[in-house]
Amino acid sequence: MVVTVVLAGTLLGCAKGSSGSDTGTPPGDTGTGPDTGASTCSPACGPSQVCRLGRCRPECGPDGTCATGECCGGGCVNTDLDPFECGTCGNLCAPVADTCALGTCQCGSGPACAAGQNCCTGTCSDLQINVDNCGACGTRCPAGSTCEAGTCVAPTCSPACAGGESCVDGSCLCGTGAPCGSGQSCCGGACIDTEGDTSNCGGCGAVCPSGDLCSGGVCGAVPCVPSCAVGEVCNGGTCQCGAGASCGTGQSCCGGTCSALNDNANCGGCGRACGGGQQCCDSLCRSVETDVNHCGACGADCDSMTSDSCSGAACVCGGSSECGFLQACILGSCIGF
Repeated sequence: MVVTVVLAGTLLGCAKGSSGSDTGTPPGDTGTGPDTGASTCSPACGPSQVCRLGRCRPECGPDGTCATGECCGGGCVNTDLDPFECGTCGNLCAPVADTCALGTCQCGSGPACAAGQNCCTGTCSDLQINVDNCGACGTRCPAGSTCEAGTCVAPTCSPACAGGESCVDGSCLCGTGAPCGSGQSCCGGACIDTEGDTSNCGGCGAVCPSGDLCSGGVCGAVPCVPSCAVGEVCNGGTCQCGAGASCGTGQSCCGGTCSALNDNANCGGCGRACGGGQQCCDSLCRSVETDVNHCGACGADCDSMTSDSCSGAACVCGGSSECGFLQACILGSCIGF
């Protein structure tokens, strides 16, 4: 009787999981002792149930038997169909299989996957290289990417894309369009001629100063064509004399003012001033005091019939006044005729 009581107590303890040394960790779980290593169940198991590998199981009978299935760690398990304990206690089908049929692990309706593969929704996949199951079942790589060592890798572009462009499915794009051509750069998703664009001169965002142009990727003043005359300045492609317009034909820009170069301050050239007793005549400084062709004023010729020289800005004959009517200056004297 003592033996019977001890045996019954042992079996009862096995079923309740209150003593023994069975860890419940597969494989090697014989189901003959309490499952002290089982994970918790949520929600908590009800009466006459035990938590086995995170799942509530019907409690084994006091003699370690089950009405259906096999007693594993104090809980009854249908090892013919349970993918968590398939064929024997603790035999987990995952990751190489997802179903259990007649105690044999299967992936879908086929055999379990080979080593190095995982069963993903009934299909064997190598998680290291499969783009639909990359690193984990159901992790799909973006279109055009590859799966390398369980990580999705975007396709590369060869040669590498230019600055501002992006590599999409192995092709370089500027924004949503084609890559930029020679002499262009991708600036803000648009192809720009950085050789001549004043807002992107030589590179994206390089803005030229106001009034400048961009030529060959370098900012510079707008040239004047044809070139400006001496003394004038080129402002935004327009020649100017001082703050005014360019000088007209026959004029020169002298100190910011247009001049015909026929005045005493600019006689024949800018800054060429005539001295005392001189006037600028036909762009040449003349002595109106003594010049018989400009006697007293530019263009005032002395009459060779009535005078022979210019003195004191007046035509004279022999140092005296110019001869009168019906007289001629002969050898320095006025002779009537």
